[in-house]
Amino acid sequence: MPLVNLKPVLREAKAKGYAVAAFNPVDYSSMKAMVKAAEELKAAILARYPEAQFRLSRAQDDRDAWNLWTLVDIEDPDDVNYLTRDREIEMLTEERIPIYVVPTLSRERFTREQTATARRAG
Repeated sequence: MPLVNLKPVLREAKAKGYAVAAFNPVDYSSMKAMVKAAEELKAAILARYPEAQFRLSRAQDDRDAWNLWTLVDIEDPDDVNYLTRDREIEMLTEERIPIYVVPTLSRERFTREQTATARRAG
């Protein structure tokens, strides 16, 4: 892959109002392993929850780790963790791939649950 001067790229991005992604993997093989791990975890989750949506991002508290944010509309998001926890531990301890599944509720479900909790309390 050829090296490119970022000045014209960033200038165009600013003028046209779009973002330029920046990745800082240790090396190509570690990035490839991380993507493969994310795809494996996504496949396991999708087999059980086909409506799940995903976003992969760097963990804020550990810049070497990655979070696989998983949006799934289920009553207990921890069910997603129960599904992937053993494999996550294997990836971390045996393969040295620091990736963590972070289940999240949809905004609609979160709002419904907060409303129901407030009604019960009030």
